[in-house]
This record gives sequence, C-alpha cells and structure tokens, in this order.
Amino acid sequence: MMSQLRLGAIWRPALLALTVGAMLAAAPGARPGGSAEAAPPEPVDLLFATPHLGNAKPGAVIGYAHTRRTAHPQRLGADFDRRITVATGTEADPATRIVLDAEGTPRHLDPFRGVPGNPLLMVFLENTVRAVSQATGGSPFYLRNRIREALGDRLSSQPMILAAGNARLPARSLSVRPFEGDENAERMGPFASIELRFVVAEAAPGMLVAMTADVGPRIDPQTGATTGAGSATGEPIYFEEIRLDPKP
Repeated sequence: MMSQLRLGAIWRPALLALTVGAMLAAAPGARPGGSAEAAPPEPVDLLFATPHLGNAKPGAVIGYAHTRRTAHPQRLGADFDRRITVATGTEADPATRIVLDAEGTPRHLDPFRGVPGNPLLMVFLENTVRAVSQATGGSPFYLRNRIREALGDRLSSQPMILAAGNARLPARSLSVRPFEGDENAERMGPFASIELRFVVAEAAPGMLVAMTADVGPRIDPQTGATTGAGSATGEPIYFEEIRLDPKP
C-alpha cells in the first residue's frame, strides 16, 4: 500500500484540475430578472470537491467493510473480507487517519493532511489501478490516466434512496467504465469492461457509502441474460468493494 504522500502526489493534482474545470462549468449563471441559480453539482464534484468528512464529529471513527473476490488469485492474491477505519481529525490534530485490517493485523497508513474529501477514495482508486495492472500487465501510469480522464468526462449520476434502519436517505449513484472504447482494450481482456461505482449520501457518515470495482457479467434487465466477463459462470472475474459498515 502506498504512503499518503505518494497517493496525494499521484491523484490530487489531476483531480483538482478536473474539479476546478467542473466548478467553472457549473458556476451560477444570471437568469432573466437578475436572479441567479446554481447548476446541479457535477458528478466529479461529488467525489473530489466535496468535504465528505464535514458531517462527522471531530475524532470520529468511521468503519467500512472491505471485500475482494477474484478469479485470478495467482496474480491478485486470495479473496478476503476485512475492515477499514477512518478516524477524522481534531482541532489539535486535523489529520485524517486510515487503518487497514491486513490479514488480522492493523496497518496504519501515513496521516492524510489537506485532503478536502474522504482520503479512502484515493486508496480505493489506487487499489483498482494496481489490480488491473497486475492482472493485465498494463502500465499503471497509462491505466491511472485513463481512469482520471473517465472520472472527469464520463462519470454518470443517478438519484437513489438508501434504506438505513427506519430512515430513507437521498443519495447519488455514480458509475463509469473507464476503458470502454480504449484503443488498448483488446490487450486488457475482460478487465477492459471494469466498472467503477460509487454511492454518495450527504447524511451518511463520511458521505461515501460504497466504492466498487467490478469485472463481471452484465445482466440484461429485460431478458435476465448475462453477457461479458464471467457470464459463463455468473461469477465475477474481479470484484472489490469498500462499503460503509458502522459495526465495531
């Protein structure tokens, strides 16, 4: 796992450029009569220009379930079900801290400072780059750039409602297939169809409810037929998810 410094150096500059462009495009425009109305937030802003941890109390600890399933354990390692915790900063120490459950042994990442959103997003994205690179032999630099471009240009957004106990929370479901139509898709095999999905809910602790990377069969909503990677067995070629899970 990369250090906080390397993760920030890799993802933040390009992603900040994406969000600046999105914010300029979404700037309030004058309406007839002199009033102004802000445009809806761009999908990329929900991920990279939103203070996800702003709704958590200082010093709060947010728990996540971390799951991975793969048909390529020889390349990507064994399946697992683990835990991740994100501890928010305090006035005395504003750094955000992430602890991974590495085969039952806590692994502390370097503290994250100056990250406006939930830094677990960067950990998830880097996990995805590493997995695709290991499975396909592709350059992590090339893969990372394609993902950044796709998040900025092709991230789709749909409203949804989350059930949380007796409450129903408004949320947004974001998704993108970063290598769809890529000139090197044939070399990537089934991983060219990988889909990244995100669920963001303003009222949920840390706002990021789920982050999923999925290389698996597509199910036709009309016929129920499965096509694409893993369609013969119905099992995913690769599935990794980090999902909000408040249990201890």
